[in-house]
Amino acid sequence: MNLLKAKKKAVGGNVSSNSKNATSFSVDEELAPLEISVVEIKGDSCMAIDTHGEVVYDLVAKALKQNRPVKISYKDVDDVSAIFEKVAVGNLYKKFKAKKIEELIEIVDATELQEQLFAANIKRYRRYLKSPRKALKETYAILNGEF
Repeated sequence: MNLLKAKKKAVGGNVSSNSKNATSFSVDEELAPLEISVVEIKGDSCMAIDTHGEVVYDLVAKALKQNRPVKISYKDVDDVSAIFEKVAVGNLYKKFKAKKIEELIEIVDATELQEQLFAANIKRYRRYLKSPRKALKETYAILNGEF
């Protein structure tokens, strides 16, 4: 999915020893992507809800702290609720920069419709996080037929 395109990142660090012959060198290692299956977390292909989103969120947040790419698979998923996506991925925007999320997370095995709904849900939630009052005002206007 283009919205959240995974890119493999090389993680570098200095390793040194405290002995008299201390040497330091850079270690570049590529972290393998963490692969998360929504069906495996849910247990079946029915709608994933917020409690399943919390499990995914915890796994993804831990991976992002390590700059590790994440692939979230929608393989064999019949339906996903907007609340699942908000909790699983949307809430990451409260803790991590958008650029990091978009570089390290990839949605895979999703239908075109699932990708479109995911993108719309995340866009709507990001807009809400940016300006909650304005987003709620727009929502009330739509509910009142003032769009």
